[in-house]
Amino acid sequence: MSTSSQADDALERINIASLFVESIMYGWLLISFVFAMRYMILDESGMKMKRSVHWYLVVVALLLFSFATVDVCLGLVRVLRLDVHVPPTGVDTMLVIGIFIAIVIVDAVLVFRCWVVYLHSLKVICLPAALWLGTTATVVFYVYNTVALHVGTPVDTARLEHALEAILSLTIVQNIVSTGLIATRIWRIDRESARFRTRRTEKSHLQMVIRIVIESGLLCTLSALCSFISFWTDKNAGYIASDAEIQLVSIAYNLIIIRTANQTSDEYAFPTSPSSGSGPALQLSIVRARDSTSRTFEAAPRDVISSFNDSEDNSTIKKQSTYV
Repeated sequence: MSTSSQADDALERINIASLFVESIMYGWLLISFVFAMRYMILDESGMKMKRSVHWYLVVVALLLFSFATVDVCLGLVRVLRLDVHVPPTGVDTMLVIGIFIAIVIVDAVLVFRCWVVYLHSLKVICLPAALWLGTTATVVFYVYNTVALHVGTPVDTARLEHALEAILSLTIVQNIVSTGLIATRIWRIDRESARFRTRRTEKSHLQMVIRIVIESGLLCTLSALCSFISFWTDKNAGYIASDAEIQLVSIAYNLIIIRTANQTSDEYAFPTSPSSGSGPALQLSIVRARDSTSRTFEAAPRDVISSFNDSEDNSTIKKQSTYV
């Protein structure tokens, strides 16, 4: 058997293994996507639309699901050799573009959540935003040069490999930094509001939210780390890891919405007038911490207080709201 024939057989096996792993992940993604859309759009009964829907969350979920679906379809095309009008290199290019765009979207949502949790503080998100801009610029560079390479333009492949390593490295650091900042902020809010909690439980609502945020961030970080190690040690294994990564980051996004929506709410009692000490002075005596898709209503210092219309009891009350 010739060397080229052996290389083709090895590539075929890699493509089949990649499609197999990605299909399993896609099944999990499909389930999580359905549940996430249910919690984002429908009310608690599951029969009516919510009065207030955070459409930007819905759009992001749809985009991630669309890219993941296209990635599976292109993987199937690559295995079945149905790419009559599109050369194999074209399919590979589209796969790479879809994966990296999904990574950029997820990282952008993470930076946005960090920005809102810290009450639109630009100082806090300087580092996460810089990392995201670096990732985006490197993705543009990688995609442009990959397309140029496939149309016959001479490109230094070593620079492409370095760009790929840079993208995965920046993604790993981005997830660690942003997740750490969000978890730290929520932990501080929970600690400051603990003495006002009227219903004592083993773990507060925000403590569970911290756990959810960390676990989802860890899932994205591990998927990027696996891709980085795989490409570093064996490029063929890297293809499998990268195809699975687009599914994992989409699953992680949906899981935050699903798990926070299923958390029970806490109640807080606050003084109705300014008092001595470090406690926040609020205009409410009772605040119920509720969760609506990505919003977690929780007792918090004044810098994270915002107004929210409670549609369930048809009354307007002021609640603490922090995005997660």
